[in-house]
Amino acid sequence: MSYFLDPPALFLIGIVLLLLQKFFKMKYQTVAAIGAFIALVIFMGGSMLLYLDVIRWPFPDTQGSVWMFHTNYTGIRKEDVPVPLVAAMVLIYPIWLYLGYAVAKRLAKRRIDRVLQQSSSHTMCGEKLAVGSIRLDMS
Repeated sequence: MSYFLDPPALFLIGIVLLLLQKFFKMKYQTVAAIGAFIALVIFMGGSMLLYLDVIRWPFPDTQGSVWMFHTNYTGIRKEDVPVPLVAAMVLIYPIWLYLGYAVAKRLAKRRIDRVLQQSSSHTMCGEKLAVGSIRLDMS
């Protein structure tokens, strides 16, 4: 957990959730529940415990707030950041996860639409694509 690493991690987890949904044919509600647990309990809960110095970051053993701001690298200390800003950064964690899911869904839809469009109107290099199961005719 870190204010600098969490947003990209949540974005990537959103992408992975879409892939898992497609692979295991899960309902959207199931994926939403898993995503909510990850964002709310693991990331938001863990970040707050680290920020408040209730727990320490184990790898390497570091004070929670020092890890959250990467004080050793950025010079930003817990005292330098207003509490409302910290709260705002944590409250948008679910948005990062949703953005990853939404971007992946949009890219997947665009790719599927492109394949279907090519299969219904073109032949590519002598290969015929069939709409549906996408079969290649190598004649």
